[in-house]
Amino acid sequence: MAEEISKENTPSEPKKPTELVVRNSDGVTFSTRLKNEKGQFVKKEKTMTSSRELTRRGRLLLLRKRKDTIDIDGKPVTVSQYDAMTQYMIDIALGKVDDDPKKLTAAVLAYEKVLKRLLGTEPKSDEDREAMKDGNTIKFVLIQPPSDLINKAKAQIEQPKKPAFVDAEVVQQN
Repeated sequence: MAEEISKENTPSEPKKPTELVVRNSDGVTFSTRLKNEKGQFVKKEKTMTSSRELTRRGRLLLLRKRKDTIDIDGKPVTVSQYDAMTQYMIDIALGKVDDDPKKLTAAVLAYEKVLKRLLGTEPKSDEDREAMKDGNTIKFVLIQPPSDLINKAKAQIEQPKKPAFVDAEVVQQN
């Protein structure tokens, strides 16, 4: 009897919204909707987009085709964003672009950042790879000072001198 009363008095967990699968207006695809216990539609909690998904989207943007590029002959050419950006960087390097130097510098830095983020980081050195294999990236290095830099005269430990009172003469009194 006491157990039944304690169960009734304890607050219950808030009910989670019910997930419904609804057919979209095109009649082919489906989407999910959430309803609370009162039957009202509620918003889904938005989660943070994963790093892999952001990288995938960025790469798709880089590979998207552009038709606004014009060839040497004056004909429109379809190239990817990546190809267009790379060609612009080559034109900057060759001095074919006459523009504000600050704008060109900013374009180069932005190009580097985009490529580093979307196409991967720069290759690591051999030492970094070895450290990552061990799983220990902290190294302790003990550096010994060279022996020829130490002043040998000061390095020798001086023997303590006899105090002045030890050299005294012994005087006897009768």
